[in-house]
Amino acid sequence: MKFEDNLPIYYQIEQQLYYDIVLGKLQPGEKMPSVRQLALDFTVNINTAQHVLSNMQDKGIIYSKRGLGSFVTDDVNLILVLKDEIISKMFSDFLSKTKKIGLSNQDTIDKLQTFVLKEGPKNE
Repeated sequence: MKFEDNLPIYYQIEQQLYYDIVLGKLQPGEKMPSVRQLALDFTVNINTAQHVLSNMQDKGIIYSKRGLGSFVTDDVNLILVLKDEIISKMFSDFLSKTKKIGLSNQDTIDKLQTFVLKEGPKNE
């Protein structure tokens, strides 16, 4: 993973793991990589990896079992909420960029609709 300079590394790793959960790469109830494994996978300090898992646990996205490790929440509704949060952030970022180049909300909707229609049902 290539890290962006303008965002904390732990945040970027956390977001990647959230994407993995939402996309089903990490399933509800599945064991998370250990702190050491996360540090190796992302080539970061072990403290950074611990920070990621602690944040995710604080948000209820993962839980710990003493002596066994961390696991993805079994709460499918919480995962759906996480998915909605990710989508909202994507739309917010997108709208911010369209406003910066001078598009009104209606222009943005029109262009997005044209784009979606042009793309067709490729990913459905």
